[in-house]
Amino acid sequence: MGSIFKRNNVDLHSYEAGNMMHPKLGFMQGRLTPMRKGVIQEFPTQNWQQEFLLASQNDINLIEWTIDREKIYKNPLMTEQGQLKILKLKQKTNMTINSLTADCCMQVPFWKITDAETRSDEIQIFKDLLLASSKMGIKIIVLPLVDNGSIENEENKIILRSIFEEVTDLLDKNNMKIACELDLAPGDVSNLLEYFSMEQIGVNYDIGNSAALGYSIYDEWEAYGHYIMNIHIKDRKFNGPTVRLGKGAANFSILRDCYKAHKYKGNWILQTARSSSCEDMAELLLNYKFTKSHLLC
Repeated sequence: MGSIFKRNNVDLHSYEAGNMMHPKLGFMQGRLTPMRKGVIQEFPTQNWQQEFLLASQNDINLIEWTIDREKIYKNPLMTEQGQLKILKLKQKTNMTINSLTADCCMQVPFWKITDAETRSDEIQIFKDLLLASSKMGIKIIVLPLVDNGSIENEENKIILRSIFEEVTDLLDKNNMKIACELDLAPGDVSNLLEYFSMEQIGVNYDIGNSAALGYSIYDEWEAYGHYIMNIHIKDRKFNGPTVRLGKGAANFSILRDCYKAHKYKGNWILQTARSSSCEDMAELLLNYKFTKSHLLC
């Protein structure tokens, strides 16, 4: 990366390798792969190994795995052969996988399924995912209780708490946590976490989603800052789409004040807008630099 090059009219000479890496700042898997049919986030089936190499070459050494419900047992995380490839690639690239976003559960949320047999099958998939993650040293499972997975009633909460209790031993044995991503108001998030009442269950905070919903960052961190285990970084317009960092409604200076006041020490995962011209690495580097200068400073 010592040479000067430009992408999206951005001069990347400042991204010298020695000044680049932040050990707790990484990116969501798939962000270095061209979108397929306009899907912003999905597991990059054909390109996942290349993403490790490309990120490592640009001195980014943290990635959050993502997994879809379709063909889930063919995802390399879920096969012995795939797990060996992951371990070898981690060693080769010095990449760390500390967290995973279980998009599979948002796509088919077991807590909303009414048919008992189907629900049982989906719960088993979730348990298999936890076990596979433990073998790869993944410590945080982000459970998206948003969009299709949003909690709608008390029964949803009861089912979730029951399953969380069932997997407590597995979580404890492997020092793992489940970080719920939520679209609820601050007080409701706090109440939900108190209802779950388990130290293994916390929050994945997404500043972009909160900005789009119009929530106060101060109120959020005051209500449940002590539950936050992982942070997704994105920017969104109010009631609108994801945009490049600094172009939406997210207030990064307030977030900086809040996480420092609460002494947050976890990871920061770039789940940022995609490049409109398929310059994915350049877009990621631009957002990486923005995060270092506006949040991790």
